[in-house]
Amino acid sequence: MAKIINLSNKKYKICFIVGTLTCGGTERQLYNYLKSLIPTEFSPYVLCLTKGDYWEEKIVKLGFPIIHTGSKKFVLYKLFKLFINIRRINPDIIYSTHFFVNAYAGLIGRILNIPIIGSVRSDFFSEIDALNFLYKKFAVRYPSVLIANSKKAIENIKHLYNNLDIRLVNNFVDNNKFYFVPKKESNRFIILTVGRLTHEKRHDRFINIIKSIINSVGNQYHIVGVIAGSGRINENLELKLKEQAKKLGLGDNNLKFLGSVDDIENVYRNSDLLLLSSKFEGSPNCVLEAMASGLPVISTKVGSIPEIIKHGESGFVIDPYDEDEFVSYILNIIHNKELKNKLGISGQSIIEKNFLAKNFNDNMKQILIDILPK
Repeated sequence: MAKIINLSNKKYKICFIVGTLTCGGTERQLYNYLKSLIPTEFSPYVLCLTKGDYWEEKIVKLGFPIIHTGSKKFVLYKLFKLFINIRRINPDIIYSTHFFVNAYAGLIGRILNIPIIGSVRSDFFSEIDALNFLYKKFAVRYPSVLIANSKKAIENIKHLYNNLDIRLVNNFVDNNKFYFVPKKESNRFIILTVGRLTHEKRHDRFINIIKSIINSVGNQYHIVGVIAGSGRINENLELKLKEQAKKLGLGDNNLKFLGSVDDIENVYRNSDLLLLSSKFEGSPNCVLEAMASGLPVISTKVGSIPEIIKHGESGFVIDPYDEDEFVSYILNIIHNKELKNKLGISGQSIIEKNFLAKNFNDNMKQILIDILPK
């Protein structure tokens, strides 16, 4: 039996090593977690490899100054800067929020004899494909414990690696921010997708599906597709996607690009359905936020989606390459308001039972207790 630690006797220092603070799901979860740590016995420090990103100002406003450690491109320089700052902070735990940063955290933690939490944020295979052999070894083997936000990622890790401490920690939703608000009756039907304008999100499929829906309903409904999200510094498909929409004859009255959105909760409330057409995922925040907001969700069968959505009860899970099936289910929801309401209510119930802050914090606290020196 693990020794019980009375955490209230000490303010434990957690040093977060962050790869980026751009407008992404991992970064949103970090912000939510930092916010929940404010009144607790844990004192967070944030070290980031980038500067001036979307979430930086918001985290600073929480009261957590950010230490920038990645002004140079050289890996050894970043490693040195991280090492110097972590040794100065002398934390009780190092927490890597991005998979590729696990290597930095793992190596420094081993040298300084500090417990390390590493993260797997996607399906694992898509993450290790981008790393060389040494990075893979350090990122997977060196953390004291790996946390994943989907059972699929854990399954994939165990397929390649043995004897690792891997824990499932689901993402969570702030239900004070994301909740259901009834919409006025209208013939306007808004289909939303949320995600970076990068290749893995497959917004090109979303655009094709919107065109097919418009062709199917004719003048009976005014269909509007909405894309909320921006690209990365090294990949931004906005111009390519807008060119695709133009070729399909989709104007601003049928397809809107919102970019990064601060009040995303209002975008959900003004929408009728969330459509996710990603090639791969971990545990996408947009699915949880949409369900908390009472929207039915139709998504590709990737990552943790089949764990979150009960097919036919709280949404529909589709083969990633079957655009026709997407169209069929969307039309079913458009023409069946009773089904739309049923899916929305079921989704809200799933969120309330499994994906609120208390579940996340309880899991994380147990992990911290397990790896802190006894």
